[in-house]
Amino acid sequence: MLVYPFPNKTLSTLSLLIIPIAISIIYISSFEFNFYLYLFLVVSIFLLLFTKHNIKAWFWLSLFLIIYSFPHFTEYYFFEGNNMITAKKYNYIINESTYNLEAIRLLLSFILSLVLGSNLFSLFNVRLKIEESKKKLLINIRPKMSIYKKIILFSLMFFLAIYSISVIDFSVQSQGYSLGGFNILFGVCYILHFFLLYQFLNIKDRYKYFILILVLYSIILGFFGVRQVLFWLFVSLLIAYFFKSYIANKKINWIRIFFYLSLVTVFFAIILAFRNQKLLDATVLSRTGEMIFFGLRAETNYTFYNMFSSIHVSENEDLFFMKSFRDTLYYLIPRPILPNKYEFITLYQFIKSHDLSPFGSSFYLGELKLTLRYDVLILLFGLIISFASEFFLLHTLKKKDILLLTLYISFLVMVFIYPIRGPIGGGVKVFIQYNLIFYIFLKYRFIIK
Repeated sequence: MLVYPFPNKTLSTLSLLIIPIAISIIYISSFEFNFYLYLFLVVSIFLLLFTKHNIKAWFWLSLFLIIYSFPHFTEYYFFEGNNMITAKKYNYIINESTYNLEAIRLLLSFILSLVLGSNLFSLFNVRLKIEESKKKLLINIRPKMSIYKKIILFSLMFFLAIYSISVIDFSVQSQGYSLGGFNILFGVCYILHFFLLYQFLNIKDRYKYFILILVLYSIILGFFGVRQVLFWLFVSLLIAYFFKSYIANKKINWIRIFFYLSLVTVFFAIILAFRNQKLLDATVLSRTGEMIFFGLRAETNYTFYNMFSSIHVSENEDLFFMKSFRDTLYYLIPRPILPNKYEFITLYQFIKSHDLSPFGSSFYLGELKLTLRYDVLILLFGLIISFASEFFLLHTLKKKDILLLTLYISFLVMVFIYPIRGPIGGGVKVFIQYNLIFYIFLKYRFIIK
């Protein structure tokens, strides 16, 4: 019998006392002490990469919160300020000591609330175990998919791809940084990612054909300057690899992981340089190292700025209580039906009117600050979503269904990680429209009498 990956019962019980005390210390202590607590948490989360927690939603959300905040806090604390953002009105906000203290407190306590939610779930389910035979079957049994359903879906993706390419104005894309008009193509990509993820989970030993398809697909999107859509695919595949290792009780091949991560990093740097210059030559290749460093700083700092601007604006005005959560209903409406739907999306209009995301992306905790206002409600939100995600994970591991495992990984990436640099409603929309609906279509038979 193999125990479900819950924390130790004693530690889970102690966490009910320790974590609230730790959060209290975080809010009482000075910024310098908070920063060292932050560094301690950074090391702890990264060390957990080597444990069974790498299949859990709270772990991945915490990891990405740290990845996107670490460059700023390092520069701010060790280099007397963050100078990545040069515009004065933005630079002032991101280097304001009061906002930095509030940001690091909220970040630390929110991650602890995620851990607490997972530990609470373990106390309710400490006796639940999964038979080793079931775990082995999970990776071997393939759910039956109707060939007719596959034909319908691939035909749909093909026609949507052709239509989306026909309406894209490539002249605009070739002259600037914008990827406007790619929305339908992105939708096709997200559907395709669901199939690619499913196929990856089914592969046992021979990966060469899958890698070949992945390389060709990446080159095509890279030519268009697309990075974010590819990024979510690679994150999904990484999590899927951890899942396969956990289920099959195999050691993680960290050399292989770092090798592929290095290739992907270089590839993204080339895309970034190519997207700026619109020309792939020796100059682009020679700037790869520079673009890796610049891309990492720009991606994290420009995204993380949203948290500081949200803290700044929330002193006088916000979206309390959970007004932006209603935006999901508008996100789910296809644009051909409601072309001007962004005029009805509360968060989008609020960000636009207050200049909260001048660099085009928002940050998870920034939206929560605007939506829930009080830190205690944000921490409660973190506890609840972490607790709920454990139910989904437990259900997934108890079923002998790779298609459900595919859905869980898509849920983890789109609902938990995607809002790191985008709206929560947008991530929920992507999951429902391009993952959940097609999971239901492939999984179940619909008989009309």
